[in-house]
Amino acid sequence: DLDGLKSALEELDQLTSGNTSLKELFESVYTDSENLAQATRTIFHKLFGKYGLVIIDGDNAELKKFFIPEMKLDLTEHSAFKTVTATSERLSENYKVQVQPREINLFYITNTSRDRIVENEDGTYQILNTEKLFSREELLTELSVHPERFSPNVVLRPLYQEKILPNLAYIGGPGELNYWLQFKDFFAEAGVSYPILFLRNCMLLVDGNSVKKILKLGIEIPDLFKSSDFLVLKILEESADIHVGTEGFIPSIQQVYEKLAKQYEKLDVSLLPTVDAEKHKVLNGLKTLEEKGRRALKKKNENLLNQLNNLKEKLFPGGGLQERQDNFSPFYMVGTDDFLNEIYQQTNPFETNFIVLSEE
Repeated sequence: DLDGLKSALEELDQLTSGNTSLKELFESVYTDSENLAQATRTIFHKLFGKYGLVIIDGDNAELKKFFIPEMKLDLTEHSAFKTVTATSERLSENYKVQVQPREINLFYITNTSRDRIVENEDGTYQILNTEKLFSREELLTELSVHPERFSPNVVLRPLYQEKILPNLAYIGGPGELNYWLQFKDFFAEAGVSYPILFLRNCMLLVDGNSVKKILKLGIEIPDLFKSSDFLVLKILEESADIHVGTEGFIPSIQQVYEKLAKQYEKLDVSLLPTVDAEKHKVLNGLKTLEEKGRRALKKKNENLLNQLNNLKEKLFPGGGLQERQDNFSPFYMVGTDDFLNEIYQQTNPFETNFIVLSEE
């Protein structure tokens, strides 16, 4: 329920800097809704309903009736655990596995709690963190009469959603698609169509002040995806005509040692490893010299490095993607529906380019 949220709404004036559109949106949604699920549906419809939107509430007794056979298999046969574990072991040879299935991948839910179901050694079923204990027969009866009291975890949820609302394609983020790959064999075993997987669009929003800083620094927006150290050197080398890189000397050095190798080979072939070792000493020395030159250049231009680091931190908070950190609210306050419409017009689920939107 939403008890206690009113006090948070009272802080909206300060948090939204007096922006009435956002304040009114939040207040209308969270004061008129009965619970968080309803509020979430309402706010999504207010923001995106005009584009065409269907929201399915998976916590519905009628929908969960369709999923009783799969939930029964999970409780009694541990089907998801066996199949997903086998797939994950095969994938782990060349792939970082994201999700570890449990023997039972269901929660037992009430109005006040959502707790895991575990099977004891004696065949009874325990609801963790409670005193509820079921025999197998009692639990299956509970499932048949009250399927709404059983909630799938991350392993069963994709199967549940695709059974009640089959999709030709599933569009998800990088993390989601990583673990969806673990479920393909499980879908086949369950007889549920496995959708085509599409990576959703990724986006960076560059505000006007950041655009000015980018122009002042003389770099381009794609450069921002590179490290600050790389950009500092690029800016300094281009503006001051100072080049600390040593790669241009490598071909000449290699030619010198090739000539030396030919000469010493005539004298004594056993000297060739020594010639080669000396060549590598010189090349390694160049790398060391280049690194020292880079450090000296950055030390003399700490202010520039700080400017770049601040810009990068604003657009890539914590070194990650902006979309993983920043809330939509500050952008919405500036542009309201125009902001959302611009994003809608720029996205294309069938293109995999990283989208950058900047204020002119």
